[in-house]
Amino acid sequence: DIHQMILGEEGLLVLALEGRLTDGKIPFKGSPVPVENIDAHFEASESDFEIKKMVVPIASGNMAITSKIVDYLSEQKFTGDLALEGVQLRELAKQADFPADIEGTLFGDLKWKGEGFDQKSLETLLSGEGTVEVKDGRIVDVNILKLVLSKLSFIPNLAEQVENNLSDEYK
Repeated sequence: DIHQMILGEEGLLVLALEGRLTDGKIPFKGSPVPVENIDAHFEASESDFEIKKMVVPIASGNMAITSKIVDYLSEQKFTGDLALEGVQLRELAKQADFPADIEGTLFGDLKWKGEGFDQKSLETLLSGEGTVEVKDGRIVDVNILKLVLSKLSFIPNLAEQVENNLSDEYK
């Protein structure tokens, strides 16, 4: 809804806008995980844009985002927060065609800030910090030793020698 908009000779003088997006979708080329069923609430003025809350369901959990751009026409200062809650790694791994079965629940927080949206500004002025936690995480049905040995194939006969010296319990 546009609550108020005033245009003058100098352009946009006043803007008060509030909007909602329901069941949205963002196509990311090459992304194995669909970004759909997005619900968002946002507001804009003649100088600022704010995502009050955007929720994206992902692997039986949620990704929640809030963000604000101050003076989007010139300074373009921005901040944001992202929270992951209850993301099921098994589901996520299947969607991404991950080579191993993994289990656990993913939680995380990320905060960022920056200024400007051109590539140089993003490379130099974007910063952030975050944490990720996996509860009850484990890798299932993968022989880690064989995986590591396969990556060391440049050492002749290493895999065969190690496997020959293992007890039957670990083969």
